[in-house]
Amino acid sequence: MSIKKQILIVDDEEDIVQSIIRRMISTYSDRYEPHVATDGFEAMDILMKKDIDLVILDIRMPNMDGTEVAKRVLRDRKLRFTPIVISSGFVNESQKEEFRKMGIHHFLDKPYHMNDLFEVISQLLTS
Repeated sequence: MSIKKQILIVDDEEDIVQSIIRRMISTYSDRYEPHVATDGFEAMDILMKKDIDLVILDIRMPNMDGTEVAKRVLRDRKLRFTPIVISSGFVNESQKEEFRKMGIHHFLDKPYHMNDLFEVISQLLTS
């Protein structure tokens, strides 16, 4: 039996989170274990306590936004190599360029198809 990859879903939109979890449980339960945070502070708490393999990160959230979470992850010696997928409907090309400069190269514009998300997850976790 292989060890499941730990996926942190950081999004304040419950319907999106539930869609990802449903797909993860129904199709990929042997590969991935989901963890959920609804804001940046909760995300950082989970990242510090658990060994997360990949982060799906929304940008617009209450309290601490996704941009700040990404910056903190990339500055942290333990977390900086954790792949991040930006999942947002509000990221323009100049913001994407800023994320690229930070070292984040994976973006999914909401709304997206679940197949696209899981294809990106698979690519990142097998490379």
